[in-house]
Amino acid sequence: MKKAQKRNKDLVKDLELANAEYTREEKEKFHTETLKLVFVTYLRVLKNQGHKRLLPAVLEGLAKFSHLISVDYFNDLLVLLRRIMTGDHVLDVGGGDGEHNNLDTVGSGSTSPRLPVRLSLLCVVTAFQLLSGQGEALNLDLQAFYTHLYAVIPDLACHPTLEAPHQSHATNQAITTQAAGVDSEADLLLKALEILFFKRERVPMDRAAAFAKRILMTCVHFPPNVTVKCIALVRMLVTKYSRLDQLLSSTETLSSGIYHLELPDPDLCNPFASCMWEIHALLKHYHPKVREETRALLRQCKN
Repeated sequence: MKKAQKRNKDLVKDLELANAEYTREEKEKFHTETLKLVFVTYLRVLKNQGHKRLLPAVLEGLAKFSHLISVDYFNDLLVLLRRIMTGDHVLDVGGGDGEHNNLDTVGSGSTSPRLPVRLSLLCVVTAFQLLSGQGEALNLDLQAFYTHLYAVIPDLACHPTLEAPHQSHATNQAITTQAAGVDSEADLLLKALEILFFKRERVPMDRAAAFAKRILMTCVHFPPNVTVKCIALVRMLVTKYSRLDQLLSSTETLSSGIYHLELPDPDLCNPFASCMWEIHALLKHYHPKVREETRALLRQCKN
């Protein structure tokens, strides 16, 4: 009888353990430890050149969970992202025969390693995401990132895989984009611009005008779907920065001097010395949705 009671007690105890729930403190501790291990892994990948194939997935993970990262890591992360984006973090994007495997890339100079466009856009988006939330209170300089974004926009105009989420022709020795989710280069560009201008504090007017001017210039060469989205983004810029509608005037300039199209810095190119002449070309675009969106931009600026 006593043995049966003991077995019953042991059985009840086992059932209670099986049905037990973690307390809130235990869950928070478990989540904190898990998050810590994930971010330690991310940092190891960013610092270790041997894990270059994991970089796209790591960058997207950092952007996705940026609101959970401690601000103590922000400065180190931005330094690493800047090094990768500018080519200081040496990456082997070529094949074993020394070729670049026809990957469309951007580089900071003839002696700098060349970087796939999509990977550089991921660096920009990740940096913007880090400082769009709790990091906005920190006084960290993002000039290198928005300047790089400004310089990349014309390169995307002639990019054959602008709307494609993957690059199927990447080799085993190249940095692939297959592990980096489904965002295309166009999606990453629009996401970076949205964070820069609409999820942060107001940026200088000249910078907003320079980006609006460059976006419209490249819209002439973008595919129709991307062009429509970019024109819609310019409309949002004009709504937020009402002074931009003065770029539609071809008779009066708001700034002396000339517009320096070739300058890589949007803060120094003097955009108000020019005008948005590209609108006239977009009004004659072959795609009806592009013409419709352009007319909407004109109506908004006239109101």
